[in-house]
Amino acid sequence: SNNSSSSLRSCGEEGELFDMCRVGLGAFGAVGTVTLRCVDAHMLVEETKVVSRSELPHQHADILQTNKHAKYLWIPYTDYVVVVTCNKLSDRETLQEVKQRMVSNTTIQTALAPMRDLLLSHFANTHEVEDVGIMNFAQLRDALLALDPLDVSHVKRCNEAEASFWKGIEGISDVGSSDEILGFECGGQQRVAEMAFTAGTVNNPSLKDVEFVNTLLDQIEQLQIPAPAPIEQRWTCASSSSMSIANKQAWLRQEGGSSGANMDVKQEDMLHTWVGIIMYMCLDEEDDNKVISKSFDNYSKVMENTAWKMMDICANTHWAKLEVDNYKNNDVESNNSSNDDEDKVDNRGDKLEREKMLRSRLE
Repeated sequence: SNNSSSSLRSCGEEGELFDMCRVGLGAFGAVGTVTLRCVDAHMLVEETKVVSRSELPHQHADILQTNKHAKYLWIPYTDYVVVVTCNKLSDRETLQEVKQRMVSNTTIQTALAPMRDLLLSHFANTHEVEDVGIMNFAQLRDALLALDPLDVSHVKRCNEAEASFWKGIEGISDVGSSDEILGFECGGQQRVAEMAFTAGTVNNPSLKDVEFVNTLLDQIEQLQIPAPAPIEQRWTCASSSSMSIANKQAWLRQEGGSSGANMDVKQEDMLHTWVGIIMYMCLDEEDDNKVISKSFDNYSKVMENTAWKMMDICANTHWAKLEVDNYKNNDVESNNSSNDDEDKVDNRGDKLEREKMLRSRLE
């Protein structure tokens, strides 16, 4: 407006304004300069193992407590969960010694055989897919799903072949600098949605994080959703950034209880889990991918209903990617937007709730 004004402010490291600006997404103005605190460069060793859905709850606490980084790759329509952990390279072992214990390329190629065989089974003339022998894991998955991405029976076979691959490469899967190991390539075009919620403490995980994904997998099977692998789950401690959906005040509200029993828990012990689902836009025609996108919208609603209605979890939706088609008239919509009147009401309620939260913190 004509009455608007601007001012330059310096935010010290302490104080609520600094905590809010860190994940403010521009709501508090443009950031001119930022000083970052860095950690020393270090080497990480990545290990992979496969456990059953029934075994995982018994190992869950130990996995979180004994590893620097951990994530689960749940494979729908199978009984398997891929557990990927990363830890600092031990002083007792050199980089070369660890590399010698890594899963060999020969082992990887052998483990890819079920995926290659499934792909070749769809072609009468194997010369049509001459490059199948040089495809890596991600390329094979994309090629397989592209054959019939919304056919549940086909997606099940793809997931089973993927599970066989993971079981064939258990062991040390990678070693390198932390930015290389923790980073990843997204691959082709995808639709991704993620939810986050509290999960107890590192010392005493609530197990509702594992229960949630198991319940979601049951819903996928019951509703016959063509859900490809993986459902990815990871963990962080609470954030001091007030606008983060994993902020420490949210943890205290949800985990502290009316008795305030957990009010003395340290921030680094406050556990949040992040659960992400995916569908691959693996077809050549844009209109065909729109059909996949519509299926993904339904999949996302099932995930939200599992959290909010079935399990009464106070989960927040976090969008990792936005669709370009949803940028209209400078209004940014979530990539799970719908024309439902009910959904419009829900979205409006979420917006009002966030505005109310902002006002209360600024007053």
